Amino acid sequence: MQASKGRKTLPHDDAAVLRRQKTLERVTLGPAAEAHEPKSHRRRATTLKGRKKSPSEMNVKHLGGPKKRLPLHGG
Repeated sequence: MQASKGRKTLPHDDAAVLRRQKTLERVTLGPAAEAHEPKSHRRRATTLKGRKKSPSEMNVKHLGGPKKRLPLHGG
């Protein structure tokens, strides 16, 4: 029988604990078990993240086509 509110009761016997440990050991084998960290812990040379190009050098796309559009066409 289940506990109240539909929650499943957890097994508390030693066999269940042993089974759980075995499955955990099986899961954490191989290179996937190792910590996923960056290979080198080298910090950035500068704390500021600057742009390579200034905005004037970039190809800035304007919404609505060319800037000088004829007012006849709703420009």
